[in-house]
Amino acid sequence: MKYLIWNEAIMLKSYEFIKKLIALDIEFVVMGGWAVYFLTEYHMSKDIDLMIRDREFWKLKNYIMGLNGREKTTNLPKTGFVLDDVELDVYTESRSGLAIPVKDVFSKSYFLNIKGVNVLKPEVLLILKAAAEKERSETMKGFKDRCDMLAILMRSKVDFGLLRHLSEKYGCKDVIEQTIKIIKNSQMEFEYVLQKAIIPSKLKKLKKDLIAKLVT
Repeated sequence: MKYLIWNEAIMLKSYEFIKKLIALDIEFVVMGGWAVYFLTEYHMSKDIDLMIRDREFWKLKNYIMGLNGREKTTNLPKTGFVLDDVELDVYTESRSGLAIPVKDVFSKSYFLNIKGVNVLKPEVLLILKAAAEKERSETMKGFKDRCDMLAILMRSKVDFGLLRHLSEKYGCKDVIEQTIKIIKNSQMEFEYVLQKAIIPSKLKKLKKDLIAKLVT
């Protein structure tokens, strides 16, 4: 059985657009669900979330508009676009409202290059995912946030010392506690990430091992 949250056709369109962006002369960093995919390869996403420098923003906007995309209204400190069925949220140095500023991501190199794509480091991504999950925990996107956080913990190389350092530095001290709570309370989320049901004894051990990494 294949576990899917989003429409597969839209996810594939989204992936094709990311490949087009990679070919452009624009520096950006992938965040959100696609960053999780590049780090873990466990699941594609339907929406695209990007960080970009202020000076590059207009290049991106002009490119999207040239493909008959449109700007969408948002009350949040970001710029949204719609292109066919694909939605993009773009965070810039001057407009982001994120727990970890976009300018710091670029100036402090809080990203990795994976197959030619700049992707947020797992520690930064965990912090931003935790913030998003807190805001929408009761929604389907909140469920996906929890799945993404578990995937990062299980399938990427997380520097837990760096995670704690960044959590302290950017005033997100409850991230570790929140993540432990998510681990303890999750079951369907684990099945979604693993793409299979998991017997209680194995799930209990998996949770114990993950929590141990966070508190060490």
